[in-house]
Amino acid sequence: MINDIISKRAITYSVLAHIRNSGGQLAEGPLDVFVPLVKKSLHYLNYEKKQYSGANISEIRIVIEKQYGIDFPLPVLKNILQKLAKEINSDKENVFELYKDGAFWIKDYVFEDYDEQLKESKRKVHDLQKAYREFCKISNMSGIDETCIIKFIETNKSSISRYLSHTTIPYEENFTASALFINYFKKFPNFYSQIKDIYLGATLTCALEYEFIGTKIETTLLFDTNFIVSLLDLNTPESTHTCEKLLEVCEKIGYKFVILPETIDEIKGLIKYKSDNYDRVAISKYINKEDIFNACERRKLSKVDLDRICDNLENTLEKHNISIVANTTSLRNKAKRSNEYTLLKQYRNTPKAALHDAMAILFVKEKRGSKSVKDFEKMSGELDQFFAVPPVINLLGRGYSLSTVDCGALFINEVAKYPSKAYDTGQFRHGPYEMLGKDFNAFVFAPNDNTYQMQVRMAREIAGKGGKVALITDGPEESGENVLVIRQKYPVQELVDMINIVPVQAFGNYIAKRKGLEVGVFLYSSKVTSIQ
Repeated sequence: MINDIISKRAITYSVLAHIRNSGGQLAEGPLDVFVPLVKKSLHYLNYEKKQYSGANISEIRIVIEKQYGIDFPLPVLKNILQKLAKEINSDKENVFELYKDGAFWIKDYVFEDYDEQLKESKRKVHDLQKAYREFCKISNMSGIDETCIIKFIETNKSSISRYLSHTTIPYEENFTASALFINYFKKFPNFYSQIKDIYLGATLTCALEYEFIGTKIETTLLFDTNFIVSLLDLNTPESTHTCEKLLEVCEKIGYKFVILPETIDEIKGLIKYKSDNYDRVAISKYINKEDIFNACERRKLSKVDLDRICDNLENTLEKHNISIVANTTSLRNKAKRSNEYTLLKQYRNTPKAALHDAMAILFVKEKRGSKSVKDFEKMSGELDQFFAVPPVINLLGRGYSLSTVDCGALFINEVAKYPSKAYDTGQFRHGPYEMLGKDFNAFVFAPNDNTYQMQVRMAREIAGKGGKVALITDGPEESGENVLVIRQKYPVQELVDMINIVPVQAFGNYIAKRKGLEVGVFLYSSKVTSIQ
């Protein structure tokens, strides 16, 4: 019997191919083929489960994964939901509301299209699986998982693609598993057609996922306390999903993950503090969604569960291929004599916390070397010359850049103690657009994807009305009057937000220096907030 999730994914692949081949009602971008799946999931959530609201769209993502076996990145899902809200709401009635904090509200939503197609695809996948088991017996090839045709197609997607696109297979390749598979099923037109549909559906989902082909990138990521707390699902559900996706993508590219033993001590200390105070909190655990106590309430975790998470931390890190930096004695001694430690002691709660942060800074500096710092300083200088010190800086983005917009605005607030505002570009046109003029200054993020032209158009409109725009892009746009283009390279779309943030950091860096502030030092807060 095929694993239930894999079986659902196979049915989904078949339905996606049907939607794609039938043209559908939406065909403006690569994600539009997934719109019916999101509609079906909203229908299931509202009509069958009788759920009328949710704290975050991650609840919708979970429904989609359970129903169809595929995982939607949250920025992609948010884009689709925003499009759906415009489509299904009217002047007379709102059926679906998506709020800025990710919460949603839905009422009386019905979408029963593709029900027959789902039933038919389920039957066809069942029959195809039986035929696949017969093929495995006849071919008698070792190393083939005969329990699941879907795993075979997903594993051999690249070679199957080549054989599907050619009428004949070269003789020297005739005896590979993929060649035998295609040659066998070509004799059965119905099954062969179904295989092509499943292959097409699997290919379409590449718009949601990332498969790396090429040279591995030698980069080391040092994780901090907040990242690991999110990875442990002790923050918000959406932050956990984002951290897991980042690990998944970065691991495929070849990144290495490390953590300082001092960071582990800090995480354990934080969890232990929460555990010791577990019985003393009441209202506070409902207030801050990002607090560990809120995660305990959401996940129904007890004090004992927190202690268990703490005790198993090293094992959890190992499962995620996060290595612990060995022998940090030399690094600790360097940090104790560093200017960073002297400065941080003035602002951190304890000398231990200051030393930990100084060690992290020195570790990154040693790994990074000097070449990237020079580029960063050059970018900082270009932005300083372009913007100087504007009254406020605005950040506008869509898609994968939305997280850059939100985090970037917060970063500027924290680092430069400076006003900044984050906008979804689509929402910006509804009201905030009226602010445009010579005093309007903005970062506009325009990755060269299906949102590129819309973002470039917005940048031109801002510049045309006298405002200044730093356009962050990997596209062909050039600098011009009131427009400074900062060119970037994105190894994968899923890492756009991580790379987009660098110019924002450069902006915050020079603003802080102009104000006489030490970059990266909090005046009133700490890295980990332990009070409500």
